[in-house]
Amino acid sequence: KMYVEACRKNQKEKAYEVIDMLYAEILKSSEEVDWEKNILYSLELGIEPDPEKYGPILKTGYLDMILRNAFYQEENVIWFDQEWILENVPAKYILYRALLEVYYSFPDINEEVSIDEIANKYSLLEIMEELKKLDTLFTGTVMDQRHLAERKVFSGVDRNIYVSNIKNIMGI
Repeated sequence: KMYVEACRKNQKEKAYEVIDMLYAEILKSSEEVDWEKNILYSLELGIEPDPEKYGPILKTGYLDMILRNAFYQEENVIWFDQEWILENVPAKYILYRALLEVYYSFPDINEEVSIDEIANKYSLLEIMEELKKLDTLFTGTVMDQRHLAERKVFSGVDRNIYVSNIKNIMGI
């Protein structure tokens, strides 16, 4: 909620603070492993090994470290609903998933603080294709085809149209 509000009020520094805090939480959630263990290399995706490109590699990556799965209380973050994990995953992949989720859920915030701007600030743009490949494999494993199709249908659509139609149907 803090991130969405900061974006909607065009408070970029506050938005960056929230993402900085999120990334710090991701980094402290697990010990790091050697860069060679990066899951991107073991999945045979044709990705060239690089010791610098993907940043820290976490032994255990908690993929549900998204903003809606956290409470912020007295300067502490309390995480819940952490059911999905991957081993030897780049910390930047977890950040990527968190950003996708918040911008998918609240597309209007892209007008004030664009996802490209955030991705650039956190060095995600240059590894975006590799992160997408990993995300496609992950979501294809955990989501059924119906949910994947629904996700595609609603992406990029003006959700206000749906809200307006629902209000019309309900006579509101």
